Amino acid sequence: MTNAITYDKLERYAYDNIYELINTRSNIPDPRNRPSSQKLIYKYDPLDSVNAQIVNIGFPHVVLSPVQGLVPSQESTRGNTKRYAWSQAILVRSLRFGASGSNPETGVNDLNDLSDSFTEYFNSAAGKKALSDLKIKNVKLIKVSSTPNMYDALEYYEAEFQLTYNVRINAWS
Repeated sequence: MTNAITYDKLERYAYDNIYELINTRSNIPDPRNRPSSQKLIYKYDPLDSVNAQIVNIGFPHVVLSPVQGLVPSQESTRGNTKRYAWSQAILVRSLRFGASGSNPETGVNDLNDLSDSFTEYFNSAAGKKALSDLKIKNVKLIKVSSTPNMYDALEYYEAEFQLTYNVRINAWS
């Protein structure tokens, strides 16, 4: 459930809002068209699980990190209003040979489809309006890196994005 960011819920509502908006398949479609009961967006890294096995982890998938930076600035004279800036990492992963394990182009295509979906959503008029309604403004999505990796002897691709946004908030509103 989304809530406009408030002074007493700067991190919780910011994180929850981004998660809810990207966890909607109409905003960020699953390139594999899996049922909505299968996770696409995670609040934790499924590869960090001690019991993780590659067969039990759905690829492609997205990991939304906790808020990494929360910076206050532009404090008003009385100190009751400040601009807050947030930053979060978004990791997009896909198996090199795709879910079927047979086509080496599937992984790159899945990675690119998801990456394009994020870029499109955060730059679209509808996305900006939905974010602005929740006091998430001046949104920028920057692709930081894209690398091949190995997990459990399987190759996968990983793209990291940095999402930044800010808003001016009154402590007593």
